[in-house]
Amino acid sequence: MPTASLQSRPPHGPWWAYLTLAMVAVYPVSIVVGAYAVIEPLEPLAVGRALVLSLAITLLLYGTLRAVARDRNARVQWLGVVLLLGCTYEIAVNTARLRGFNVTPRDPRVAVAYTVAAMAVATVCLRPWRDIRPSLRPLLIAAAVLVGANTYRAVARWWDDAPPTWMPAAQALTYAATQGQNAAKAPARDIYYIILDAMGRADTLRNIYGLDLGPFVADLRATGFHVVDHSRSNYAHTVLSFSSFLNLDYLDSVASAVGTQSGNREALEFLIQHNGLMRLAKRAGYEVVGIGTDYAATERFDEADVCVCQQFGPSLFEQAAIATTPFAAAPIDPWTYGAHHTKILTSLAALDTGVPSSRRQFVFAHILAPHPPFTFASDGAFRHPDRPFSLTDGSDFDGSTDEYVHGYHDQAAFLVRRITGIVHAILNRPGPRPVIIIHSDHGPGSRLQSNDAAHSDMSERMNNFEAYYFPDGHDDLSDSVTPVNLARALSNRYLGTDLPRLPDLTFFSTTGHLYNFIQVPPEASGGPGPRR
Repeated sequence: MPTASLQSRPPHGPWWAYLTLAMVAVYPVSIVVGAYAVIEPLEPLAVGRALVLSLAITLLLYGTLRAVARDRNARVQWLGVVLLLGCTYEIAVNTARLRGFNVTPRDPRVAVAYTVAAMAVATVCLRPWRDIRPSLRPLLIAAAVLVGANTYRAVARWWDDAPPTWMPAAQALTYAATQGQNAAKAPARDIYYIILDAMGRADTLRNIYGLDLGPFVADLRATGFHVVDHSRSNYAHTVLSFSSFLNLDYLDSVASAVGTQSGNREALEFLIQHNGLMRLAKRAGYEVVGIGTDYAATERFDEADVCVCQQFGPSLFEQAAIATTPFAAAPIDPWTYGAHHTKILTSLAALDTGVPSSRRQFVFAHILAPHPPFTFASDGAFRHPDRPFSLTDGSDFDGSTDEYVHGYHDQAAFLVRRITGIVHAILNRPGPRPVIIIHSDHGPGSRLQSNDAAHSDMSERMNNFEAYYFPDGHDDLSDSVTPVNLARALSNRYLGTDLPRLPDLTFFSTTGHLYNFIQVPPEASGGPGPRR
């Protein structure tokens, strides 16, 4: 019988080592899954990419350590402790900021110092120079418990909403416009439906941002557009606005089903991806083309026949996973701000040149500008914000009000010039004159307090931009028509419906309570909120 001592016998084989490394690699991804499950839609492909990246980095570090530590278990244990400690980086830095320390997660000095501290703690606690071969069981159990806790958070949130209580209301809304309607005649002209995210009304941009839309508006009117002088949005947030006008109705029934105190956005994701307007267009014989963004809710359009939806950088989910670790300070800007800049240019180019087809097209494009982040100078050149990548708006915008106003001004100035050229390119294409609708989901947010309705400037946020071109004559729409009725007018005229006009209503809600709708009267001016 062998007489080798327990100290010289490896306590676990290589598969234990790889299983432990895999569990450690899953941990940062599980943090984001646990935090955002149900509240924010999780794209399986993005989660998968994040897992693969995390595992690749973990294995690369493990292989690199072979040069300084031959013992497999010692390497796994030391690296595992360092990585688990590293996943507390975002929490630790944000806690320090709240306590008055001048630190940011993006500062390489902070990231390096935190990494060195984690390495020192792991070295002192584990003493890897010892002759005793370490057991991986404690580390594996610790990593499994941490991953399990995050998984439990995600599953518990999913279980509380499975089957979704909101599903019947959401399905009823998406199908309401298509029920009992006659199919339209064969489509005679293309339709372009263009959303400029957070594009404000002309008077708002002149008064707050010093930007004159006069030449843009005059050019649209000269080509036959009706520009709505007193336009207002239906909702204050992108996911609400899209869910509403893409389904040609208000969201009261879904809000009641979800609950006014809920932060669940899954219902809104469903409404956008399975919307009635695109289904009506397909039923009418159109090829539906979707032009997406790098914003989670409109990265893709499931109802589209063709989707111009390529991505040029890590998703918001992947960025959130990276942000939990010192890798938040890594120079990945070409794949964040640069990718965002490229995505907008690509979307505009798709509108400009068109998507080749032998069929009449219903083209729906979401352009994520002039909404933050502000990556365009007024001449279209790339401008790099000096902060972690974020799509946040209003008081969540990580910068001063003056920076917001200046950045928005330049980005909007570039965008209106680009849209002017695109409109002329579309109108000059051979064949029948197309239908074109251009509007925003809501106005800008320099004076928006994301979780404080009382101190938000309603006139800035709720006064959106709207213009439409119906080549065979404009419907009798009021000069304060909102997007839900504009979508109904389009559908009635070109997609075979006969929907009654709804009251033009505007609702504000906070980021924390999206479904707690506060009706905003047309005359509300909403004084400016406190400047940041």
